[in-house]
Amino acid sequence: MPKSARSFADDMRARSDEQLRVLLAARPDLTRPAPADLTSLAARAATRGSAQRALDSLSADHLRVLEAVLVDGADAAPKLLSTTKRAVQASCRFLWDRGLLWRSPEGYRASRAVSEILSNPARLGPTARDLGATDRSAEAPAAYEKLSAAARSAIDRLMWRHPRASFEGASATGVLDELVTAGLVVRTEDGGVIPREVGLALRGGRLYADGITLRHHLPSGSSRTTSTRMPPELPSTSSGGSTPWYASGTGARRGCCDPVDSVSATTAPRRRRSMPISSGQRSSSRSRMPPASSPMTATSNPVGCQLRRMTTGPTRTPRRAGPR
Repeated sequence: MPKSARSFADDMRARSDEQLRVLLAARPDLTRPAPADLTSLAARAATRGSAQRALDSLSADHLRVLEAVLVDGADAAPKLLSTTKRAVQASCRFLWDRGLLWRSPEGYRASRAVSEILSNPARLGPTARDLGATDRSAEAPAAYEKLSAAARSAIDRLMWRHPRASFEGASATGVLDELVTAGLVVRTEDGGVIPREVGLALRGGRLYADGITLRHHLPSGSSRTTSTRMPPELPSTSSGGSTPWYASGTGARRGCCDPVDSVSATTAPRRRRSMPISSGQRSSSRSRMPPASSPMTATSNPVGCQLRRMTTGPTRTPRRAGPR
């Protein structure tokens, strides 16, 4: 269990060498360019662009756990996602390893950049406090049962898809007035919005109807897989190996997206090119290195670093030396 810290930067500075290695392997953008110290690394990990790339690499289940932490903390996440505490703790540790959560004295908390990107977690609206309204979530289930057919149809479409809506026309305005009177919607300049507490109460205290599928988690070091939707693995350095990677869409735009199937990509090695030989030299099976004064460029490939000479004009074909 990670130790508690006073801030995200303190949490980053308290990590061990092995924990930093896991973080940088999962988020290689933090190493380009190399940070001067751990404070610089924490500042870079907290930027919106880096956090966005890390969120894009999450599976749907880990993104939902992150949203649950944003809504009501890690302790309430098992109830919000209809899963076990063990599954949530393992997923929170996975997110902490990637610098998306940090361990405060009160428990896991999301970084500021994550909170800004996932401003509407699980497609829930702002809190009643942010809207300047009274929390009427306790009355929401009873108020829902008293709605007219038109108002109930409107709230059914909104509570799972999007908390905001505009109401145009006389009949739609009447529906909005009914929802505002019932305490289910707060009126805004462009329509109405369902407060987060009310939306969660209308959903029966669940973020998603299907919860998550991370039901089993193995101890560290085990290679057996018990879940069909596992988190992304660290890139393999063995030759010929493939790296399973699950991607999901941006949570800020779509709330949560199902992961795509794993793709195993193996890059075929490129054939080495021989160095151009100047006139008067014999061609050989090995490529000769050019003089140190010649400008060089490095082209990376899976086999190794291949060097080639930069030329400003067409390369002359070398003349083979024949018998005299």
